[in-house]
Amino acid sequence: MKLKTIIILFAIVILMVGIATWIITDYYTVKDTLTQEFDFNVVSGKVAGFNLDKDKMHFGITCAGCGSFRKFSLNNTHSYKEKIRFFIASEEDNLGEWFYFYPAAGTVIGLNQTKEFKVAISPPENATPKMYEGKIIILTYKAWPWESVKDPPESRELKEIISTRAYNIWQGKLI
Repeated sequence: MKLKTIIILFAIVILMVGIATWIITDYYTVKDTLTQEFDFNVVSGKVAGFNLDKDKMHFGITCAGCGSFRKFSLNNTHSYKEKIRFFIASEEDNLGEWFYFYPAAGTVIGLNQTKEFKVAISPPENATPKMYEGKIIILTYKAWPWESVKDPPESRELKEIISTRAYNIWQGKLI
């Protein structure tokens, strides 16, 4: 009788560990990977320019110490909420530090929801004038059931990376 009880308890423990492993793995496994190529040209002097081609996410011409932004939308068609993570891939070191996303990485997109994201670049004042290229990598994960779909408030840092005029245009305010 004692051996039978030990075997049953051992089987229950193995089953619980298996279920816990499956659940944790399901929520930490990348569900989708999206990539979007980008480019921008840093020039000396206070200059700005546009590139409206649709082959990449073009940030156009910007100056060192200035900023540029773009918008894109992600649509969740899955039967679960998605958590979003952003990564920057480039041959340049620390180029990812020039990028800001709102809503930020870790944002949750609800079922059948489309969410608009804003991405801004802000080359530092000591940036070398040249053409920069790379990829924005967007990873989606299954969000935990208790994670909120609500967007975090925009950070003060995000507002400071672009000029007041550009920020007002970003917000849809005509100047």
